Amino acid sequence: MRVNLSGVEPWGSAESLPPGDYIMKVCEVEETTSKNLNPMLVVDMEVAAGDFKGAEHRDWITVTEKSLGRVVGILTAFGIKIPDGEFNLDGKLLVGKRAVVTLREEIYDGQAKVRVKAYAAAPDATDVPADLPAAQPAAAAAADTSDLPF
Repeated sequence: MRVNLSGVEPWGSAESLPPGDYIMKVCEVEETTSKNLNPMLVVDMEVAAGDFKGAEHRDWITVTEKSLGRVVGILTAFGIKIPDGEFNLDGKLLVGKRAVVTLREEIYDGQAKVRVKAYAAAPDATDVPADLPAAQPAAAAAADTSDLPF
């Protein structure tokens, strides 16, 4: 196999966003399983406005009994209405939604990484019932980040 890799940057070499608050739009969500065999959403987002518009960031949302408060905060920030009782959490409901995402730098496996600290409703968030299309404006809500899974 012959290839030309001249001028190609290695994956993972891209600059991280600096810590701060960003209005981000969800581009893609993958439903998968964590290393500990828990349900997990891999959420790919991009900055929707400002100096870093178009810059990308990824978050891993593990769904465990301990992290349910974080899940509620994230869904609320993106304007997803949470029904009473058990329901099917479809990660695709997040695609196209916006929220204010707070990033912070923390040490993970001995290296400084920029990770999501919190989610909050963006000024234009919408209230979307789980399994239905967009409805009316939602109230702002702060995310519970006291139990991050990493």
